[in-house]
Amino acid sequence: VTRDNVKTLRLAWVWSMTDGAANQPMPLVHNGIIYLVNPLNIVQALDGRTGELIWEHHVGPERAIGQGSMRNISIYEDKLFVTATDARLVALNARTGAKVWDVQIADTSKGNYSATVGSIVIGGKVIQGLGGCDRFGAEPCYISAYDANTGRQLWKFHTVASGSEPGAETWGRQPNNLRQGGET
Repeated sequence: VTRDNVKTLRLAWVWSMTDGAANQPMPLVHNGIIYLVNPLNIVQALDGRTGELIWEHHVGPERAIGQGSMRNISIYEDKLFVTATDARLVALNARTGAKVWDVQIADTSKGNYSATVGSIVIGGKVIQGLGGCDRFGAEPCYISAYDANTGRQLWKFHTVASGSEPGAETWGRQPNNLRQGGET
């Protein structure tokens, strides 16, 4: 697109997204395919030239949890990574939409955990934040990393130091469950 040709641009196609919840997506385009995360944990792959649906996967649950808005997805090799609102990380085959693996980021039975911001992939590691952390719960928020091929958790980093973790001394005598301000 240049100053000279911008006036000739025309609408090529339109795609209506799923209704039902807050929505703040950032589509991902790779090899001519537009990957789009919709409200209620629905992922779609569209042909970038024609706008035709290639595949659709209902990751579930089809209900809003936490803020409910889905924000972004990531891709690595042949896998598309989707964060579901119920604090799960799901890998889909980017060509077919078939589920490759599905892991729980946090135990939702122990708190109001959710996840609406997607992951980033660095060197084969899928890095994921967490939302809905209970301010006075036993475990603070954390960032975790998963093997892109298997979904196995590789590490977990608490964003607010407690106990004997490095930096915990900077909180003085503040009880661990009252230390706040570093949620992901």
